Amino acid sequence: MTLIQKMGATAMINVRLREGTPEQAAELVRYVNVEKGYNIRYWGIGNEPTLFSRELNEDYNTEHFNREWRAIAEAMLAVDPTLQLVGPEVHQYSYGLSTEVDTTNFYPDAQQDSAGRIWVDEFLKANGDLVDVVSFHRYPFPVSQVSGPPSRDELRHNAREWGKIVAAMRATIHEITGRDLLIAITEYSSVYNPAVGGESTPDSHFHAIWLGDVLGRLINGKVFMANQWMLTSSGGQGGWGLIGRGELRPSYYTYQMYRRFGDTLLYAASDQTDVTVYAAKRSDGAITILVINLKSESTQQTLTLEGLTTTQSADVWLLDTEHDAEQAVSILLNGETTLNFSPESMTMFVLKP
Repeated sequence: MTLIQKMGATAMINVRLREGTPEQAAELVRYVNVEKGYNIRYWGIGNEPTLFSRELNEDYNTEHFNREWRAIAEAMLAVDPTLQLVGPEVHQYSYGLSTEVDTTNFYPDAQQDSAGRIWVDEFLKANGDLVDVVSFHRYPFPVSQVSGPPSRDELRHNAREWGKIVAAMRATIHEITGRDLLIAITEYSSVYNPAVGGESTPDSHFHAIWLGDVLGRLINGKVFMANQWMLTSSGGQGGWGLIGRGELRPSYYTYQMYRRFGDTLLYAASDQTDVTVYAAKRSDGAITILVINLKSESTQQTLTLEGLTTTQSADVWLLDTEHDAEQAVSILLNGETTLNFSPESMTMFVLKP
């Protein structure tokens, strides 16, 4: 908690579900929020119950999960009714249940239990009255235990799926609960195995650009919480971490780019596949425009800014093979400005008031 406070971070705690009890969960809430006064708001129950059958070598289905989750949730709320409960924490949630899903990395066993019941749907039917934040995990690659890390082309294609996933989850929440609950992706990365040293593994430059596009889509989808897996990793832990043994990995700089992004979304769109644009207004009045080029070649695009009637100076920040979220030379923008964007890059324009 001292580290979290020094970082200015927000904590979330998951109590044990498998081999845990309501009494143990209630005691942890009492210790953390009453005795220690940490006032942790967000609490999950369990972790990836969709894997319990495989791990326990016995059938663990939605009925077991929903019954146990509710008993623990009620015990925790009895101690602190202000808690915001996060669930169901399923793994590999996707946006469909058939071969029509336009992705090869679907993991159908993660969507349904042994009786064919959909994990998320059944959870919302049983516990939609108690949960405050609907959560899932997503690692789209590798597509099998024997396949290698994704290629650049596979990551490019995958970036497009994240907006569909969020939209599918939001539609399901509305249909079943009639409410607009918050959505959280409480673990995510491109791969679930410790891949490292490849052209598009999590420690690569291209992964940083893929991550930038995924984050843009999650922001557009108004995802409440997105938790990068993980902060640090070294040695046999693979390339997940933003920080290695002592070095900053490229994806660290993706987040540095977003530090300058606004907090009020503005409309933005691109007519080019693998070139996306996101825009927002900052609290200081600055307009921020982020252009992401997932292509492996430079591209010339016309940036059209509706309502800009005079030429205006814009600060430029770059993340590409030569810049680590660094400020470049300022440029002049008008209503329509044709620009070149370097391969596999993020370009941030900041138009100050």
